[in-house]
Amino acid sequence: MNLADIWNKLLEPPKGHYRSFFGLTAEKAIQAIVSRLPGGLSPRHLTYLGVGGGIVTAVALLACRQSLAWTPFIPIGVLVNWLGTSLDGPLARARHLERPSLGLLDHSADLGTQLLIILAFGFSPFFSLVSASVVLACYLLFSSYTYIRATARVPGQMAYIGIGTTEFRVLLAFWPFIALALGVNERGANGLTRLDEVVIALGSMAVGGLIIKIILDARKIALSRDKQEF
Repeated sequence: MNLADIWNKLLEPPKGHYRSFFGLTAEKAIQAIVSRLPGGLSPRHLTYLGVGGGIVTAVALLACRQSLAWTPFIPIGVLVNWLGTSLDGPLARARHLERPSLGLLDHSADLGTQLLIILAFGFSPFFSLVSASVVLACYLLFSSYTYIRATARVPGQMAYIGIGTTEFRVLLAFWPFIALALGVNERGANGLTRLDEVVIALGSMAVGGLIIKIILDARKIALSRDKQEF
């Protein structure tokens, strides 16, 4: 087994469409909830709900600079955001209400609220602006590549190394409590926090992994087209 094969197994586990840790469980939960939603609730209502959850999360993060009593509102906001942005698309498909405008609104709201939450973390007591900038850059890179794969008609992969949108939101929800327990914002002699050093290292590894992933995907596309030509 060569190095490319090893990276391929790490970055793209071979079994199943739901490659993230909670992907299959989350999909089952989404389908169960969608089947029980009232008829008067539209996909657009759910999109707005997701945006509201993102705003609640961001406000709670900023308010924690004044009082940590706001901390419990962070996971609540993340949960509402996940429900809204995860259910609007499946509800539209289940009721045959899919429209390009709805899809544009759905994806734009999802991307916008995630950016808002990550930036709010940078101004909260639980993260530094340096760490938030690294996470934001990685999030934009991976999101952009997901859309690039879609335009290239490559089967979508919603998770990388077991982490997808659901796992990312779980980390966002529980991170404030982990940060409080570990005291990760203590600064070292170089002006960076211990968390900054870890996040920068992990971010560099993630970007390196993404580059390898792009090369592997390009090779797969080239091989598949060669087979079709013959």
